[in-house]
Amino acid sequence: MPTFSPSNPRLRSHHAYFSAPPLRNVGVVFAACLVAFSISHAHGDLVDYQKQIQPLLQQHCYKCHGLETQESGIRFDRRSALLRGGDTGQPAIVAGDPTKSHLLAVLSPESEARMPPDGPYLTLADIRMLKRWISEGANWPDQMHLKASDVTSDHWSLQQIKRKIPPAGTTVNPIDTFIDAQLETAGLQRSDRADPITQLRRLHLVLTGLPPTPQDLQRFQDNPGKIDAAYAAAVERLLDSPHYGER
Repeated sequence: MPTFSPSNPRLRSHHAYFSAPPLRNVGVVFAACLVAFSISHAHGDLVDYQKQIQPLLQQHCYKCHGLETQESGIRFDRRSALLRGGDTGQPAIVAGDPTKSHLLAVLSPESEARMPPDGPYLTLADIRMLKRWISEGANWPDQMHLKASDVTSDHWSLQQIKRKIPPAGTTVNPIDTFIDAQLETAGLQRSDRADPITQLRRLHLVLTGLPPTPQDLQRFQDNPGKIDAAYAAAVERLLDSPHYGER
């Protein structure tokens, strides 16, 4: 049986391989492990709605957007409702496209109207999981066949818009004919119309939160025969005022 001898190149090569592997061999093995781990991670199990997503929504969202309460016209316990969205007019989720999903925008720490308003906020890990769930198509057992158009609710914001013909009446504004019809049904009558100065004061307080100035009152009183025109002009002037909508 041959013995190791420094003068025997063949045996010296085998001894070196088994006793101390070259660093380049270690590097190749390590790189292969990293690739295998990355592939395994990228093709891992899909996010489980019932185990990972529903508990988050139930803890943070159902109180204001559940079966009994739907603030902003949206509920979070129905996939079709999230696809449709609420009063904002934007879908809460767009299956497969997190960038267009309004839900992620309002959950973000950078949002000025971050939800839920009273906390506790979702962690960054929770938000990443929601994003991944949406990217994967927002899988939701037993509700994948539902579409945004399948939302059913008696909430006014979710009703189809229909143009109604005003009831017959003699009021200047067609909206008032609807009020008159309801008053008549209830057996009630209109209160007497407020005097012009009271109308102007109410208008100022509603639009700007400030009472009219003496100049405003004088301008209004200068047109006693054209009160309706003066009132309409006052509305336009206040809407153009920097104090309109001021906090």
